[in-house]
Amino acid sequence: MKIEEQTVNELRVLSNEMITHAGSGHPGIALSAMPIVYTLYAKHLRYSTKEDKHFLRDRFVLSAGHGSAMLYAVLHAMGFAITKADLENFRSLNAITSGHPEIQCPGVDDNTGPLGQGVANAVGMAIAEKRAEALYNTENCTLFDQKIYCLVGDGCLMEGIAYEALTLAGSLQLNNLIVLYDCNQITIDSRISQTFPVDIKAMMESIGFEVFTVKDGNDLDEIDRAIQKAKQMNKPSFVLCHTIIGYGSLYQDNCRIHGTPLKPEELQKLCENFGIKKKPFSLSSEVKTYLETVKEESKKRFAPLKEKLATYKKTEKAKYEKLQQSLLGHLEGIEKVIDAIPCQEGIASRDMSGMVLGVIGKLYNTIVCGSADLKNSTKCEITSQKAITKEDFSGQNILFGLREHAMAGIANGMALFDHTPMAISTFLSFVDYMKAAMRMSCMMNLPILYILTHDSILVGEDGPTHQPVEQLTGLRATPNLDVWRPCNFEEVKACYQSFFMKKSPTCLIGTRQKLPIVDADTSQACKGAYIISSEGKGNLEGIILASGSEVSLAIKAQIDLMKKGYNIRVVSVPCLEVFLSQPESYQKKILPPRVQSLLAVEASEGSSWYQVVGTLGDVLSIHQYGKSGKAEQVYKDYGFTVEEVEKKMIKLIKKNHSKIYTIFE
Repeated sequence: MKIEEQTVNELRVLSNEMITHAGSGHPGIALSAMPIVYTLYAKHLRYSTKEDKHFLRDRFVLSAGHGSAMLYAVLHAMGFAITKADLENFRSLNAITSGHPEIQCPGVDDNTGPLGQGVANAVGMAIAEKRAEALYNTENCTLFDQKIYCLVGDGCLMEGIAYEALTLAGSLQLNNLIVLYDCNQITIDSRISQTFPVDIKAMMESIGFEVFTVKDGNDLDEIDRAIQKAKQMNKPSFVLCHTIIGYGSLYQDNCRIHGTPLKPEELQKLCENFGIKKKPFSLSSEVKTYLETVKEESKKRFAPLKEKLATYKKTEKAKYEKLQQSLLGHLEGIEKVIDAIPCQEGIASRDMSGMVLGVIGKLYNTIVCGSADLKNSTKCEITSQKAITKEDFSGQNILFGLREHAMAGIANGMALFDHTPMAISTFLSFVDYMKAAMRMSCMMNLPILYILTHDSILVGEDGPTHQPVEQLTGLRATPNLDVWRPCNFEEVKACYQSFFMKKSPTCLIGTRQKLPIVDADTSQACKGAYIISSEGKGNLEGIILASGSEVSLAIKAQIDLMKKGYNIRVVSVPCLEVFLSQPESYQKKILPPRVQSLLAVEASEGSSWYQVVGTLGDVLSIHQYGKSGKAEQVYKDYGFTVEEVEKKMIKLIKKNHSKIYTIFE
C-alpha cells in the first residue's frame, strides 16, 4: 500500500474512532470525502498551523459541516492545535471539536452545519478576496491572490441558498472560488435519483463554472490534477468527485451510513478492510513520519505569502496601515462622523438611514452594502460609489438580485474573510427568507447591519403579504442580535453608532412612510431607551413605551391624558436589547419599579414587550395579519389611535391604583 493511501485510510479510521467513541456523528462522509480533503491540505491549501487565522491564508469551507470528524482528523494530522484529547472529546460538552465546525476551533474558517450555508459563505469570501485584490494589490506586489475552497455534498446543492449563491458567483466570474463536490448520490432518506435527478455538470456549466470530473474519488492523483487545473481557470471551478458513501465499511453505498456510527466490532472490520493496524486515536509511525514531510511542504507553500507581506509593509506603507486598520474592523473617527451628520426630520427612517450610510460609505471605502433588488426602496446604497462587477471589484455596492437568503450568507462570508462591515437590506416582511443565515451571523458575531424597511401595517395598500407582524418578535428572540426601530434621525444615528462600536449583528427597522418630527438626543438614544417626553410635577402615574412610528402616537396620547389629569411619561425604546443591557440603576431611572402601569405601543406582535411591562402592564399590538387599504385606515382599524392608547392607559392606572405611588428615584 502506498504511504499516501495508508495515510488517507488511517485518517478515515481515526475520524470514525471519534464518531464511534462519541456515539454520534456522520461516518459516511468521513469515509467518502477524506481523499479530497487530505489532497487539498497536503498539496494545495496555503496555511500556517501557528497562525491559523492569518489573513493571507487560503480558506477552506466545509459546507457539508456534518463531516466535522473528517476535518478535525486532518487538522490534527497537519499540525493544527487539535490534540489527541480533543479528538477523544469529539462532541463532548465545551470541547473545541464540536458536532459541527465552529470558528473557535483552530484551523476552522467558518461555522457550518446548516446545509448550503457554507456555499454562500464561500462565495462571500471569494468576493471579499477579489475586492481586497482591487484595493490593496499594486503593480509591484500582488499581496492578495487567495483561493477559496468549499466542500459540498448532495444535500448542500439541493438547498436553495446554494443555487442562489452559485449563480451570483458565476455572474461575477469568481475565478478564486473552487467548489469540491463529494458526489456519492445518497442523502439520509434516499438516493438522489429519487429527489434530485439533476445533471449537476450541465447545471454548473450553464451558470458559468468550469467543471472538472474525477471519475474515482479514491484516486489521489486524479483529485490532485483536477484541483491543479481548477486553480488556473479564469472562472469559478467545480470539481465533481464520484465517491462512495461509507467507503470500506459494511454499509458502504447505503443511506444508513450517513448518520449511524459504526459499532466497535464494525469499526474493527473497517480497519481490517483497509489493512490498518494502529493504536486508537493515533496514527502509525510510518504515517507520522510521512506527515512530517507533508507539513514541511505546507510551510513552503505559505512562506512566500509572509515574504510578500514583509515587502508590502516596507514599500506600501500607507496601504499597509489602512489594511491593518480594516482587519481590526477599526474605522477611525466614525462616531464623530456620524454625530456630525445634520438631522433631517419629517422623512421616512429608510431615507434617514440612506443619508447616514451615504456619508459613511463616501469616507470609508471598506464598507460594502447591497440589497435583494430593492436599493431604491430600502435606500441601502452608497450612491456616490459604484457597484462591484466582474471587471472591477473595487466598488462598494453589490447587486445581489432577488437572493435574500444567499445575500445574508454571502455577507457572512465577506465579514469572515476580512472583517468587512456589511449593510444589506430587504423588506422586513421578507426577513424570514434569510433568517437561517442571520442566525449564523449572530452565532459568529459578525459585523453585519441588516436594514429592514417597510416595517409595519402602515405599508398599507400592499396588503398582508408585505405587512410584517411577527417578524420583530422573532428577531428580538434571536440571541446576540440588536434590533433598532428608530422614531427619528437621532435614533437612526444612534443605531449606526451602536453598530460600529459593537461590530456585531444589528437590525435597523425602517419605515416607508414619513415620520412626524420628534425631538430627541442621540447620546440618550444610544442607551436603547430614554425619556422622550417627561411627565409633569407630582406623582408619576403611568408610562407609555413605544418605538418607531408609534412614538409620536404615544406623545399625542400623553398630551390628552395630561389634560385629563393623568401624569404620564413617554419612553422611546428604539432598542430593547441595548436598554436591557444597561445598568440596573439606569433602567430603574427610566422605568421606576413602583410605577406599575406600563403600556407598550407598537404596530407589531407584542410578546417581546412583556419583559419590560411585566404582568401588571399591557401591550397595544397586533395579533393577526394585516389588511390592504390606505395606511391611515389600516392603522386606525387595528386600534392605533390616540383614543385607544388613552383608554388602555386609564384602564391600567385604575386597575393598579398607581396614584398612591410616588416617583421612584
